[in-house]
Formats: sequence, structure tokens, C-alpha cells
Amino acid sequence: MKVVGTYPNRAEAEMAKGFLDSAQIPAFVSADDEGGVHPALGLQRGSKLLVPDEFVEQAKEILDQVDQAPPILEIVDSD
Repeated sequence: MKVVGTYPNRAEAEMAKGFLDSAQIPAFVSADDEGGVHPALGLQRGSKLLVPDEFVEQAKEILDQVDQAPPILEIVDSD
């Protein structure tokens, strides 16, 4: 297994994992936050996204595409 990304919290790592899951790339989130009970603990080390060695390049390509995509949500002025 290799780390393909480190995220500030488990939620962002899980979102990235979802993109890899959609591409049928096996992925695993490693976070030192006591199973999500104490999310502040994960802020020190971040949450790591890991994939098997044979999927590293494909996973990085997908994650790069996601990082370059325009934001999905748009802030609309209510005035």
C-alpha cells in the first residue's frame, strides 16, 4: 500500500476515496482520530489515503483531475 494523498481531516479523505471507489480503485483511509470519535486528533497528522501499489499512478491521475475541476457549489448573493 502507498499513500496517494494526505488530507486535513477524515471527511476530505473519505470524499477522495469516493472518487477512487467510483473508478473501482481499492482505497483505504488511515486516520489517527480514534475512529472518528475525536476528529481533532487527526488534525496533527492528517488523514492518509492509501491504495495498493499497482493502482498508485491511476489513483494520482484521478485525484489530480478532481483537484483541477471547478467547484461544484457556487455562492449566490441573496440580495
